Amino acid sequence: MDKAKKIFPLSFRGASLKDMVIGILLYMAINVVAGWVLGLLSGIPLVGAVCTLVAWVISFYTLGGIVFTVLNYVGGLSK
Repeated sequence: MDKAKKIFPLSFRGASLKDMVIGILLYMAINVVAGWVLGLLSGIPLVGAVCTLVAWVISFYTLGGIVFTVLNYVGGLSK
């Protein structure tokens, strides 16, 4: 669990409803901003493939962060 806390620091801020909503919104903002920037860069021929790969990694990271945030809120994680 310590590795997860280092990788997803926004997910373990607190266990209140407010902390969960803020964590989800932050992860969604990360995904939207990164997707927008990488979408602009994907028009460059050689960089486009790398941007697509990076976008997938960021999407999976933010999805994992949201899952950990919700699990932390409902108490599904061991401390």
